[in-house]
Amino acid sequence: RRRLYPENKLTAKRNFTKQKLRLDRLRYDMPTTVERNSKTIKLLVSTLGSVLLSAAAFNAWHTRKKRTRLEYLLEEYRSKLDLRKEDLLRVCDAILEQMDLGLEGKPGGLMMLPSFVDRFPKGTEQGEYFAIDLGGTSLKIVRVVLEKQQVVDKHVKEWKIPEECYDTDNGMLMEWVVDKCLEMIGKENGKSAKGTRIVIGFCYSFACKQNNLDHGEQILWTKNFRGQGLLGQNVVQVLRDTFKKRNVNAVIPALMNDSVASLVGAQFGSPLVKSSVILGTGTNCSYIESVDKIKTLPKSYRKHGDYMIINTEWGDCKIFDHDIAACGLKHASGIQPCEEDLWVDFSSANPGHGLFEKLISGLYIGDVARRILLKLAEETGIYGGVSDHSATGLATPHSFDGARLSAIYHDDSPDLTTTRCTLQDAFNLHHSMSVYELQVAKSVCTMVARRSARLCAAAMVAILRREFENAASPSEKIEISVDGSTFTKFDGYRQLVRETIDELLDDPSLSSRVAITLAHGSSVIGAAVVAAVETSS
Repeated sequence: RRRLYPENKLTAKRNFTKQKLRLDRLRYDMPTTVERNSKTIKLLVSTLGSVLLSAAAFNAWHTRKKRTRLEYLLEEYRSKLDLRKEDLLRVCDAILEQMDLGLEGKPGGLMMLPSFVDRFPKGTEQGEYFAIDLGGTSLKIVRVVLEKQQVVDKHVKEWKIPEECYDTDNGMLMEWVVDKCLEMIGKENGKSAKGTRIVIGFCYSFACKQNNLDHGEQILWTKNFRGQGLLGQNVVQVLRDTFKKRNVNAVIPALMNDSVASLVGAQFGSPLVKSSVILGTGTNCSYIESVDKIKTLPKSYRKHGDYMIINTEWGDCKIFDHDIAACGLKHASGIQPCEEDLWVDFSSANPGHGLFEKLISGLYIGDVARRILLKLAEETGIYGGVSDHSATGLATPHSFDGARLSAIYHDDSPDLTTTRCTLQDAFNLHHSMSVYELQVAKSVCTMVARRSARLCAAAMVAILRREFENAASPSEKIEISVDGSTFTKFDGYRQLVRETIDELLDDPSLSSRVAITLAHGSSVIGAAVVAAVETSS
């Protein structure tokens, strides 16, 4: 006000004019509100675009980095799980060395347990017989009628072993077995089994030290069984006593491993069968060996024939170099375990035992694949990562079994629909999986299944080498009978085994002599046949 209205009016007018010009100039230079907002919006859009481009670039870089890490891990697993021909030939040599040591009773060898089955069917066995087959997850009981070297009547019933029976310290296992046996006999005969005499062959899927055909002391528990129950006891006598408490006269002339019984059952139909492999929940192999080579037979043994079935217990075979070196064995395999193999062994019911079984059998190969997928999720965020609550199923032991692994292995659909459904069902995944993530899962399952099949084939070739030595002539045909869900229900697995056997034999004349046949539950038939042979003799 003092500037606009000074005492001198002329000066005041001049100052007013200057101020007006200044305001007009300022008003002309200032942008309008619309212009100001437009410039601000442009600046914000430009800044936001830069931020989004930077975020997209970062995400792309991060995705590339995770995928690079994922590919690196897959390649690392591939180097350990994809076994070459040279590796498998060394495995054959290592198994043969452990077989020889076992037959001589020397340290470091396989158990190579004499079965005392040295009498084989003659075709004259006839009558009604029962068999009990106690496996790793189920109980089978069969009633057969034999006549003229044929099974003219057969009835098989199967039960899943209840969870409480896996704890052997509570003494419930044999009680439950007898309950089911009497239940079936009562239904077959239409009356109670009390006071009756029945002949039973006992097929038992756990390692026993036998000094006679009807006497076997249990050595250890495998699969998911735990506790100290029955260890060191004659399991045949325990079974007899349990029947006796129910007032049943059970004649149990023979105890045998499931692979021994399967071999007898298969040979009952085909004399060309010289060995039998079990590959299901667990794994084992039996074959026919010359009695003269078995140095562990007791002095009380009375020879009935020149050959005897040997229970190799090959599930306990030493495969990894550090185990072979610890036992002072000559033949190293060159095979190293991956981290997941060690975890599966450590978390099992029998850590340190059955390492070969844990590499190839159905109870364990699914969990090896699950642990690999879990590690990939932890390190790369695939399947939503382990921090995502939707992926916690990956961390649940035994949520992914051999059947699921087989389903993914055989998935040839373009968008891997079966793989997606299998993973969602097994792990309860809510994460939206890309096709790439499904391809990773299929790749892992293929690697694990392939290693299992090729190791199994290498072990079979070791047995075949011994059978070629024992063959009556250089052209004699040899059949391997195989039973167990991992082999019989996994089509691609069977093909891998056959291809690997031919690859390792590396001789068409030898390959043409070998046939692999599916046993389909011949173990229970074999147990009944052995019981018939012994009671007839």
